[in-house]
Formats: sequence, C-alpha cells, structure tokens
Amino acid sequence: MSEKTEKKAPATPTWGPDKVRTAVVRRLQKNGWRHVYEVRSVYDPATKNTRVLASKLLGKLPPGVDDLNGMVPTDKRYSPVKSAKTEKAEKAEKAEEKASKRREAAVLSALLARESLGPKHQEAPGPDEETLTLCGRAAMRAPSHAKDFPVRLVSIKSRDRLAALYVARLPEDADDESKAKAADKAKKGAGLLALIMKKPAADADPREALEQAVTAGAALQSVLTVLQARGFAAKTVSACDFAEPDGLYDPEAETIVCFILCGTPKKALAKSPDPDLFKGKAKRGVLTLW
Repeated sequence: MSEKTEKKAPATPTWGPDKVRTAVVRRLQKNGWRHVYEVRSVYDPATKNTRVLASKLLGKLPPGVDDLNGMVPTDKRYSPVKSAKTEKAEKAEKAEEKASKRREAAVLSALLARESLGPKHQEAPGPDEETLTLCGRAAMRAPSHAKDFPVRLVSIKSRDRLAALYVARLPEDADDESKAKAADKAKKGAGLLALIMKKPAADADPREALEQAVTAGAALQSVLTVLQARGFAAKTVSACDFAEPDGLYDPEAETIVCFILCGTPKKALAKSPDPDLFKGKAKRGVLTLW
C-alpha cells in the first residue's frame, strides 16, 4: 500500500483508467494533529481527474510524528510512542507488581489467618525435614540485638527420653498412675518441637532479658506461621524446667521456653472472627492511640 502526501495529484496519473489505486493520505487538522485515511480512487479519462471510490479513517498522528507506527486510534487518548525496549521494561514492571501483590496477600493471609489447634485435632504425619528447615530459617529472622542469636529449635524424635524427664520430676514415692500421666505429656502431637533460649548473663542489664524474650516470642510466631503455611496445625504449650534435661538443653546457660505440638489437621482450619483491636479483655485494648 503506497503513501500519498497532501500534494495534489498530477493532471495525468501514472496508472491507467479503471485501475483502482489505494493510497494513505494525511490531512492536517486545526489542532495540529493529522488524520490518516486509506483512500481508494480511480482515474477518469473523460474528466481527466481522479474519482474517490472509498475513504476510510485509519487513525491520527500526533503533532510532530510522521511515522505511521506512531498512529493512534481516533477513539483513544494519545500516549507517547514507546520503543520495544520501553514496552518490555513496562511489562516486566507490571509482572513484578502483580507478583509483589500476590506475595503480600500470601504473607498477610498466613499472619492474619493463623489459628491454634490442639493435638486432639491433629494426626500424623508431623512436619517433614523441609518444613523444619523453613521453621529454623524463619525463626532466625526474628529481631535480636544479641551477637549470637539467643534462640534455637529442637525437634524431639525420642518421646521416651522426654517422658523420662517428666517422670523424673515426680516425687520418689509417686504411684504408677501419676507416672503414666506425667509420661503421657511427652507423647502428644504427631510432631514435637522445643523452643530453647539462652539465659542472660547474671550481671546483664534487665533490658537484655526483656529483649531476648521478645526475640523468642517473635521466633515462635514465625515458626507457627510457617507450620500453618505448610499445611500443619500447631499449638504452643507451656514447658517446665528439668533438673537433668539429658542434653535437651544446657540448664546452666539455657532455658526451655515452650513446646510446640504440631501435626496434620484432621479437618480444615476454621478462621475465627477478627478481634476488635480497641476493645476486649485487655483494659486498654490491643491498639490504642497516644
């Protein structure tokens, strides 16, 4: 398809009579834009003029743009002509923006939908090695001012050893029923984790102990979030000190914060209603303004 300028056609065209010619014509508008038409015409020897058969508006060219690739539809607003490199970069930016929103939604969903589910509602299997590794990595993202990270996780594989620790806490004259009940504490949950924290130095600032507790709490929340995100149910239960913990932790330098009972939920977790941040059991609510 050839292109025709605004100049008038010559008196004697180069094409013969009855031969239809198709040309692209630019027509200048008062606002500086040029409308682009596809014009089909034929030469009439009797009148020695061309006769227009059909004219179709293709689009319009912005002021200063001559390349037809810069033509925009007449029913859309003008946007500057973009190079292939620019378009590729914008597509990549939009794709990253969508991916970022998906990541944000996934993180918020994991945080805001977390629920505790006790061992009665859990079954095997417990967390696999990959999930446990992710729990450890997430725990270490907790904020900490300590030179050495003060929290660690222990995956308890031998329930008999833990049961023996619970039984050892009983008086020497404890009966068999009491011993069985104590040992049963070690057998709950398809999976069992212990959260261990370093003890602050004896001469440490009291603020240090508080900050280490904050680190332990943040690490615990991260572990629970990972477990639920990976499809496992979990519940935190209180721990107790063992006089001789059999290598579970160093009683001179460490303390056991809590146990995490985890396993596969027997049914889908039901999200509880969102709490009112400004009311509730707390006298001043969870979120206040100051």
